[in-house]
Amino acid sequence: QTIVALDRWMRGWNRTPESNRPALPDLVVTFGAPLLSKALRHALRAQQVEQIHLDPGGRQPRAFGGASSGLTLPIGPALEAAAHAIKPGSGAPKWRSDWIELETRLRHAHGGALAAAPWCDLTVHARLHAALPTQTLLHLANSTPVRYAQLFHDTQRPQPWSNRGVAGIDGCSSTAVGAALAGQRVTLISGDLGFLYDANAFHVHPLPTTLRIAVIHNGGGGVFRWLPGPIKTGLLPTHFEMRHGLELRSVCDLHGLEHQRVKSMAELDVALEHWWSVSEAPRVLEIATPPEQSAEAHAAYMERVSA
Repeated sequence: QTIVALDRWMRGWNRTPESNRPALPDLVVTFGAPLLSKALRHALRAQQVEQIHLDPGGRQPRAFGGASSGLTLPIGPALEAAAHAIKPGSGAPKWRSDWIELETRLRHAHGGALAAAPWCDLTVHARLHAALPTQTLLHLANSTPVRYAQLFHDTQRPQPWSNRGVAGIDGCSSTAVGAALAGQRVTLISGDLGFLYDANAFHVHPLPTTLRIAVIHNGGGGVFRWLPGPIKTGLLPTHFEMRHGLELRSVCDLHGLEHQRVKSMAELDVALEHWWSVSEAPRVLEIATPPEQSAEAHAAYMERVSA
């Protein structure tokens, strides 16, 4: 069993009495980009966990405060060799069974915690992931889309694609456009700032008609409502969220994208019925959600699921 929703797992770990908490590792083998979960990074740093980083190019980041070493090796063969070298003991080690037990408990609580949520970013992401056709390639924009997606991971689907630009949110639409131009049926889930920031992606002719973009429009950078720092500054709406007050129709009209806007679950269900059908242009589904309620619903979900 794979633990995918790391922030959810860490919430459960933090709420477990210290004497009963699953043990954190003594050694972490890393490769690729840094961990997405700040909660897990902070927990590993607090214990100054030893790190071995695999990188074909020789990079050697030090992420957890403990001893760090790097191995210039191709990642796949290195992991395969390590798996063959580790001799399994009799039965699963206690730390592993403790990790899986916590993950299983969190997954069992997921349905009830989700059902209690109102119309918000969380329920929109749940609906989109449930409705995705099996033959579409899922792309996730940075910030909240890639984090929400962890809660709805489906092992029966191909792994989603995502990329992180210099500013985090740049390049997500461009990547999805490129994949669609290569002949893939692509669905991109994006936030409104990511969509607007990378609007130049649609200066392509002809545009791929197999591209679908769902834009969760909560009025700005909703992820900053998950963090205590921006709220304490008093500058959250103007300097972090960047509230812009724009609807997306004019951008879509400029680039020849089909546009539809919905504001409720009933409207979303109707819009999704034929959204992936054959079209003459890429389709953009703008989904308007309330920013404050979305942040509150995410926090309430995390509380309920880890209770």
